[in-house]
Amino acid sequence: MKTKPITVLSLVLGLALSMNACTEQSSSSSSHSHGDETHSHAEDNHAAEDIHESIPLGSMMINDFTVELAQGHGAVHAGEEEHLIVKLQSSEDEVLAIRAWIGTEDKTQSFVGKGEYSADRDVYDVHMIAPQSLDPDAMWWVELELRDGTIKTGSMKVIQ
Repeated sequence: MKTKPITVLSLVLGLALSMNACTEQSSSSSSHSHGDETHSHAEDNHAAEDIHESIPLGSMMINDFTVELAQGHGAVHAGEEEHLIVKLQSSEDEVLAIRAWIGTEDKTQSFVGKGEYSADRDVYDVHMIAPQSLDPDAMWWVELELRDGTIKTGSMKVIQ
């Protein structure tokens, strides 16, 4: 397959410009609070997106784990990036991964996000895109993958 030089040049230029935009965005510094916690986004690519107030959703039990949830971008909107803040109240040594999505338990038409642990806040941040068609009764689904290979799930109502 032959590639025209202009196509390759356009691709390289486009990538360079997008990388520069990401670098400029991530170098900005801001701080805000999530419920009763405050943190800074000095090197966080989501700094511009995290300007909304978080909404505490409450806690639930998944297996032997108490899980507290909060929506980090305010109300959920169809087709937009959403942020779920997950705090485990039990021993986290057993948990390999945390995943979350909006929709139904079977993940149909859902985008699944994997939690990134924030040691300074002792929470997992999960970013994903809400489904384009958002049911009024949509649920947050949280999946805990345990070290023994089992997967446990729980759900809580989405605030729209």
